[in-house]
Amino acid sequence: CTELYSEFFKLENRIRSFVSRVLTLHLGVDWLNSCGLEKYYSSATQLSDAFKQKVPELDDINADLISLTLESVFDIVFKCQVYENDIVLSRVEYVQLEKILTSSKGNENAKDFILKRRKKVADIWEDIFKQYFDKPEKFKTDVNKFINSRNHIAHNKLITWNTYNTILTELGEIEDDLDYADDKFDEKEMSKEVMLTREYEAEQESEDREYWRSRIVQETGIEILDEEGIYDKFCKTLDEFYQDILKQFQYDPCFDIAEIE
Repeated sequence: CTELYSEFFKLENRIRSFVSRVLTLHLGVDWLNSCGLEKYYSSATQLSDAFKQKVPELDDINADLISLTLESVFDIVFKCQVYENDIVLSRVEYVQLEKILTSSKGNENAKDFILKRRKKVADIWEDIFKQYFDKPEKFKTDVNKFINSRNHIAHNKLITWNTYNTILTELGEIEDDLDYADDKFDEKEMSKEVMLTREYEAEQESEDREYWRSRIVQETGIEILDEEGIYDKFCKTLDEFYQDILKQFQYDPCFDIAEIE
């Protein structure tokens, strides 16, 4: 159990990190305060206050995400939708709302009336997260197993050797899911700053190689080709060889000469 708990600890932190990266990109840094997530925002705020009482050094840190239970995090990922902040009602709808408020039906009906007229921005799973997973439904299954096993280990319940190995396999499955999702996210959502940095580094590396090749040629008379230069020379040599074959055998009825590949 001790060994497994440390693995759950690392993977859970990785999950929270991935969720934070994705939602911050798509919904902004204040994503937990989005319209539609009110229940989770309220819960996170309360838990965050309690969290900071025990760890006062984090008083200036946004601890909302790490304060939420893992179950709440995945409720947000799999079940929630976010909406535009402003709810626009037509003149007719204002009249209908007024009638509801003045009737004996109570405030709940008025609340339902307004909520039905919210304009959806995104379904968090379908529109945001699903695209990053190779097998989205498998990831959902792996998450359920992860939460069940994590709770079993976290509450210090006994396990057998067979259970230990089964849980290790489950952890490996969800780690593979996250590896794929991280790569997909980095591939699709690479920031402009990262792209510019990589382009700059590639230019610097190219300039450095060119400098040393030029210096070696000047000092020794030996030309050192890079990968592209070697390939070009190889292609040129093959082409010369092909042309020699054509000249000698093109009109010889004993041979058919194919196009070079």
